[in-house]
Amino acid sequence: MEEADKAACAMEHGISVEIIDKLARFAEFIEICPRGGEDWANGKISHCDKTVSLEVCQECISSVSDKVHKNHCKQLQGGRIVKKLNDVRPGERCKVVKITSKGNLFKRITEMGLTTGTVIEVERVAPLGDPVEMKVKGYHLSLRKDEASKIEVEMI
Repeated sequence: MEEADKAACAMEHGISVEIIDKLARFAEFIEICPRGGEDWANGKISHCDKTVSLEVCQECISSVSDKVHKNHCKQLQGGRIVKKLNDVRPGERCKVVKITSKGNLFKRITEMGLTTGTVIEVERVAPLGDPVEMKVKGYHLSLRKDEASKIEVEMI
């Protein structure tokens, strides 16, 4: 266990936040994956059974996708789903709850019309999640993924 703690500490200081986030998402996926779950994480399963059909794999991935997506949402009082704007999928609508940035970025975001209560419809997200294109107050707006991550929204 001590060796694992040292390795984790070294990784924490030597790997970007984005990679750590991806590793955390992968760990969450493994926990809920119906083909792996805790058995896979604990080394009891090394891989999926090669005799499984493609249809079974596609069903498995589909069933897990929504669970993973919901895992990244934060539940608030009253059953509202709040998440970061960069996690909103194309076609979904949301309302700004909070802007967590400060200084010039806060000023820039609010000057673009993104204030508390503003309704947003995400139209497109580039393949790597950057930029996020949305419709706000009848006009189109693009934000960098990092900028969108500073805006907390309630799903509507």
